[in-house]
Amino acid sequence: MFLGQPGLVPPIGALHGAAVIIYLAVMVIVFALVRAPFMQWVRAFVACIVPFGTFINDGYVKRLEQRKPVAA
Repeated sequence: MFLGQPGLVPPIGALHGAAVIIYLAVMVIVFALVRAPFMQWVRAFVACIVPFGTFINDGYVKRLEQRKPVAA
């Protein structure tokens, strides 16, 4: 039941499922473009399965970006 309204479960579930599929599709496209290592793929995939995992993974990704040298 969602907000005490069982009729909201199917549309909210469908939206959530679509969001996960879009996340995975964008992940595949971006990681292929930047040639990300396999473990980054695994980490991002696991992050989409674990509740709030993408927020935890975001901090890791930001730290990785800070380590990269700035191109002139």
